[in-house]
Amino acid sequence: MGSGVFVSIRLKFPRGGLGRWEKQCLTGEPLNLADNLEVLVDQLDSELMDTQLDPQARVSSLLALIRKAHAEGDLFAVVEGQPGKGVFELSCYLDGFDEFSVWFEPLARLCAAACAHEGTGTAAFVADTELVDEMVFYWLSVSPNQVTLTDFGAEGSPDPTDEQKEALQDSDLQYITEAYSIWVAGAGQTHWLKRVAGKVGFMAPDGHWLIEPAFEAAGMLSHDRVAFRREWFWGYLDTNGTEVVSPRFHSAADFQEGLARVKSNEERRYGFIAADGSWVIEPVYIKADHMFEGLALVEDEQFRGYVDSQGQRVIEIDFALAHSFSSGRALVCHDISGPIGFIDTSGGLIIPLDLEVAGHFHQGYAPAMKNGKWGHLDLEGGWAVKPIYQRVDYFFGGFARVMKDGRWGVVDTRGNQVVLPRFTSIEPMGEVFKVSDGGMRGIMGHQGQVVVEPCYPEIGRMGEGLIPVKEADNGLWGYLNVHGQWAIRPQFSAAYGFGHGHALIKDSSFQPKIINNDGKMVARLNVELDEASYFADNGVSWIRLGGRYGLLRVDGRVLVGPELEEVSGFGAEWIWVKYPSR
Repeated sequence: MGSGVFVSIRLKFPRGGLGRWEKQCLTGEPLNLADNLEVLVDQLDSELMDTQLDPQARVSSLLALIRKAHAEGDLFAVVEGQPGKGVFELSCYLDGFDEFSVWFEPLARLCAAACAHEGTGTAAFVADTELVDEMVFYWLSVSPNQVTLTDFGAEGSPDPTDEQKEALQDSDLQYITEAYSIWVAGAGQTHWLKRVAGKVGFMAPDGHWLIEPAFEAAGMLSHDRVAFRREWFWGYLDTNGTEVVSPRFHSAADFQEGLARVKSNEERRYGFIAADGSWVIEPVYIKADHMFEGLALVEDEQFRGYVDSQGQRVIEIDFALAHSFSSGRALVCHDISGPIGFIDTSGGLIIPLDLEVAGHFHQGYAPAMKNGKWGHLDLEGGWAVKPIYQRVDYFFGGFARVMKDGRWGVVDTRGNQVVLPRFTSIEPMGEVFKVSDGGMRGIMGHQGQVVVEPCYPEIGRMGEGLIPVKEADNGLWGYLNVHGQWAIRPQFSAAYGFGHGHALIKDSSFQPKIINNDGKMVARLNVELDEASYFADNGVSWIRLGGRYGLLRVDGRVLVGPELEEVSGFGAEWIWVKYPSR
């Protein structure tokens, strides 16, 4: 998982409280907090919070700021309101630790505003930071006239309570759940452990080193180049590990479409370089995105536009809001507070500026909001899925999740409801969907047919047509096929997804083993593990023990024991690994 800050806020108001709050949002009326409002700070690092919570914070301006950042692509956010129930929910992902100081205070002000209206609730800020290589975890508890803030990252701070753990684990936002799992693994049982930057290298699936671990940080292999960092500056290696571009950039991204976006160390501006390190597009932009479909989104001091791979301005820089191209379409807006639409690669307006919010196109469709409701647009701007939903997800394999009246369902590309919105959560799993209701999980087919009613406490990742499930009565795991029939009967204390014809399991004695798709043991492991993944196409899986990762081959050979801080790209021929500092 990359660096970033993950935020989950849930606030509840007394009857009518949210209505008053929303009215003040519309009128812009400032919220006057009670004189006896007390902001309690427990073990807070003062350097991360330079100012106090502003008791005169305008909620309308804060929400507008969130919507603006979301529209610009700087903030992934989901905001929901249920006025009848007095509930406000915000989940967001801040792309980069440097945004933490920018967004922590205004989001905390939302909690203070709730406090002023006798609301209650919680807010969690979880950050996996790559720059300083540590985790941070802040928790705000809101009650009438008091906002309490706890820094669980401080030395000697208490462990999170069960309530705080559940709030993160139950989040619908995958970023939150993953961030919490990583925090628990790295934080220890009773105190905060700072993760010291180690060394990064690249391993082949047979276990030999492609590039020895010797770098503070590194990107992934792309166009026969690997970005690496040494003494805070970035350069590039070739596939032999030879330095071909000396480390001289403030930041450096992976190559895409033959060019790499880098930030110059002198001007602190973005440009693009070729594989030999020469400038193709000079560093003159304050922001820039990767090359997508032959065009790169760039920004000067005021506006956004697009340049081609030679740096020529093919679409003038005059948009207040613009996203990168996808499927030949890009989201744009001339006025940040006005409607948005889509242009084609020539700059022509292909979908009129009459949308409130929209996402990028994926597999030919884009989520979009009209009159406060979400649907999906096709490439010509028609509504493939009518805007009648609270939330929608992107299309994958011809299906998309949609929410109505707080329940999830599934639609196809024609807008047909193949699974009615009646589940608390739903997740695509290849040929079927995993659905949840009342804390139990089941399986639905792509035509909406019930394969297995929600009756299992846990269902794992499907692989090669086999689905690991845990029985409620005895807690044992087995594997169902896509028709809901037992392929391997429950007999394991843990079971992971199939891949490469095999799966990792733990037998009834908690001994880790590898089985084939007939359920027969093919290897007994001599290594302990808490968790594992499926075997990728290259025959390698990651394993985890006590917060450290290892790599395991499908034949049972341990390539690296659980001693790595992090692994990535283990399904490729280049496996990114990071060792801890000794």
